[in-house]
Amino acid sequence: MICRNDSLFRTFAVFAAAAAIGIAGCGRQGAKQSVDEVLRESGKSRADVYPLGGKITIDSQTPEAGGFGQKRIIVMLFDQAKLDAPASGVPKAFCDSKGDFAFSTYDQGDGVAPGKYVLALVELKFDKRKGYYGADGLKNLYNDPVANAQISELTIDHRPPGKKDYAFDLKLAGREAGTPGPKAVTSIRK
Repeated sequence: MICRNDSLFRTFAVFAAAAAIGIAGCGRQGAKQSVDEVLRESGKSRADVYPLGGKITIDSQTPEAGGFGQKRIIVMLFDQAKLDAPASGVPKAFCDSKGDFAFSTYDQGDGVAPGKYVLALVELKFDKRKGYYGADGLKNLYNDPVANAQISELTIDHRPPGKKDYAFDLKLAGREAGTPGPKAVTSIRK
């Protein structure tokens, strides 16, 4: 009787492991197929996207080293021809505690479509009901795409094959907080 239970247990364990591996493998493929299906049903297809990512530092330190707690740094890409687009509709990437970021369109870190972009960066708190809000931890110095269009370091001509090693060192030390301009990102609603 004990042998049968051990045998049954082993059989069940092998079956469960195989099912888990199959589900995990199919999950990625299934997600890709789901995205493709939704696009197809809406009369669209996947656009070509190329990696776009890099690192944000603040006064030459990672956000973690700078002591930036609960807030998140959000990197946004505004089309140079549509700088007045709402922040909720533009591609966004979130910096991790080391300042690394990568844009995603269909799959994690796959990038964005080619184009000429202006970066806007903001550091805001997050709340499930409110979205991203609060005083900008970057002193309103980098959150206005119209103003940033005049700063060559914050404009990107994104082309194939893409680029994953952009480096942006934001200068805050000794600078007064700015007043948000009319197109500045001061909150992002979900």
